[in-house]
Amino acid sequence: FASLFMIGLFLSMAVFMHIRLIKESGAVIGVAVATLREVATVILSYIVYPKSFSSMHGISALLVLSGILLTMTCSSNQSTSTGRGTNGTTSTTPSGGRLSRSSTSIELGTNR
Repeated sequence: FASLFMIGLFLSMAVFMHIRLIKESGAVIGVAVATLREVATVILSYIVYPKSFSSMHGISALLVLSGILLTMTCSSNQSTSTGRGTNGTTSTTPSGGRLSRSSTSIELGTNR
């Protein structure tokens, strides 16, 4: 019974920390952290349980890391855009956020 309690406690803490990371840093960073955590798990498994490491393993690791960096770069470029849609119209929400017709995301915030 105690082990089930501990598993539940650690899982709930992990979910809480992941949600907080997404809230504070964004979804792209949250996915990047989750992916890098999985990469660290695979690397640790190669260290703890020695296996053969081929050049294909290295190439695939570089492809995954370059994909993460490319996603983060594209995301940061989009966040610095003007917030205008393709037809040039922008509307505001009651709380002061911007809505773009071409975008599926809604930026909510208050005007300061």
